[in-house]
Amino acid sequence: MQGGSIAGSRPGSRVSGALLFAAFLLAALKPALAEPETPHWEMFSGFEASNNYASGYVGGGYAFGNLYGPGWRVRAVGAYGRYHYDGALFDGSDYVATTFDGQVGFTSAQLGYQFRPGAVIVKLFAGIEAEDQYIQPRDPNNSVQGTEIGLRLVAETWYDISPRWFLSADASYGTAFQEYFSLARVGFRVRPSCPSASKAVRWATRNTMPAGAAASCASISARSRPQYPAASPATI
Repeated sequence: MQGGSIAGSRPGSRVSGALLFAAFLLAALKPALAEPETPHWEMFSGFEASNNYASGYVGGGYAFGNLYGPGWRVRAVGAYGRYHYDGALFDGSDYVATTFDGQVGFTSAQLGYQFRPGAVIVKLFAGIEAEDQYIQPRDPNNSVQGTEIGLRLVAETWYDISPRWFLSADASYGTAFQEYFSLARVGFRVRPSCPSASKAVRWATRNTMPAGAAASCASISARSRPQYPAASPATI
């Protein structure tokens, strides 16, 4: 299922809009829903870099019940990344080695439910996503370009093996560019309330690209990673 294309402005303005959307949604909800006696809010942000990409994300969520208990919740995330990969362009007579530079902006608003079966935490989310992929020069062999809107599905789990050790596994799927992502981690808490590995959600686009570009695409890391993008979310 392919998300619908929408016309866009320059990448910078689209990215700014994605991040502002996530911030605006959370700011609009907070005054009306906040109840200081019970924890409801979670905020998260992060940055990820490799040899061919760098990305950052910011977002937050609101639980209609207790943040740490079962119940319905909403969240929004915005992310931005830059990446590059090597390929070739045909100049009319031969193929010329080319480095493609990409920018990706991502935003998503989701509704979900948290389950607490014993020591396990399970979160299921569904919502809308908007993603913009801008590559210069344009790569005719890469279908992941332009701006798309689609459905985002996310599943996140957390299990406390002991007071110090924990296990988590996340998966997400987005229809905007037919992207998917999965991740499993084992972590150790340096302090009882401080995991050494953040529960961040990664909105990934790397699995949507052709073989040459896939290995190099930005992976916008949001996974809430506190739960809870490179593109995330991808997520968040």
